[in-house]
Amino acid sequence: FRRLSDSATEGILIHEAGTAVDANEAFARMIGLPRSQIRGHNIMPWVAPEQHPDILERIRTDDENAYELTVVRADGP
Repeated sequence: FRRLSDSATEGILIHEAGTAVDANEAFARMIGLPRSQIRGHNIMPWVAPEQHPDILERIRTDDENAYELTVVRADGP
């Protein structure tokens, strides 16, 4: 799984109830953090504000389906 996800050009983030479980290198580059600083952290600071209601609803309903997400850099635009 790690080799497959790291070879992807798209960012991949896996979270459980809004807490990051894992991410690939492409996702880490997108938000400007090393992978080691992603795991275990709340994902909402990296979610574009306009998507907060949708993501919070997915978390609330325990939606396990894959979805696309617009992210923001940890260090600003």
